[in-house]
Amino acid sequence: MTTPPPTGPGPAAPAFEALMAQVMATGRTAEVPTTVSRAWVELVGYHAAENHEEDFAAFAGRTPALFDKRLLTRFYRSATLAGAEARGTWVAPDLTPFPWNDPAGPTASSPAGVPLS
Repeated sequence: MTTPPPTGPGPAAPAFEALMAQVMATGRTAEVPTTVSRAWVELVGYHAAENHEEDFAAFAGRTPALFDKRLLTRFYRSATLAGAEARGTWVAPDLTPFPWNDPAGPTASSPAGVPLS
C-alpha cells in the first residue's frame, strides 16, 4: 500500500513508508488509519527536523503538543478523520494546511506551526 504525499512532499515520507511496510508484513493494514498515522508521523518528523534533537525523550519533553490526542483536529475536521476515505488512504488537511505546505509559513508560536507547549 503506497499512499500519495500530503499536498506536497512531507518531511517524513520515507519514515511513513517504512512504517507501513512493517504494518503490511503483519497483514493488519485494515487496522491502521492511513491519514491519522501519516499525519502524525509527518508532524513528528517536521518537528524533529526543526529541533535537531537526537534524544527522543528530550524531544518529547519539549514538544508535548505532538502527543496530544486532539493534535490533528487543528488540521482536520473530526468527521474527515473518522471517514472511510481517511482510514484507507491519504486525505489532505481540510481546516488548515500543514506547516510545510502553508503559503503563510510557520507561525511565530512555533517554527513548525504547532504551538509546542
